[in-house]
Amino acid sequence: MRRSTTRIAAGAAAALIATLTMTAPGSPAAADDLPSPWPPDGLTFTANYPHRIVGQQAVPDDVCRPVPAEATFVHAWTNGFTIVEGYREADCQGEWELLNNFHSWHEGEYVSYRAPVYVPPN
Repeated sequence: MRRSTTRIAAGAAAALIATLTMTAPGSPAAADDLPSPWPPDGLTFTANYPHRIVGQQAVPDDVCRPVPAEATFVHAWTNGFTIVEGYREADCQGEWELLNNFHSWHEGEYVSYRAPVYVPPN
């Protein structure tokens, strides 16, 4: 009984691996779409389905900017982006929520953002 159960489980695992390998091959074209070097510098807005870059900002400057319409995630890679304020109003008014590397949002949920220049306390 144990031997047949083990064989069935091994056969099912092999079939699953073969199915996943055939139905989800890697795409060399997708790798060509990534900026070089990766990760990019600065603040990068990305979208899902398919995952792609939809906006970037080089350095924080405390200017109110529109969130790219398709953005669902932001990566603060380098250059001093410690706080990115996300707003539901187009003019960066009202309450803001912290946009960071730890959560995503629904497309169109945030319409403007501000990336203040961080000045560390003395």
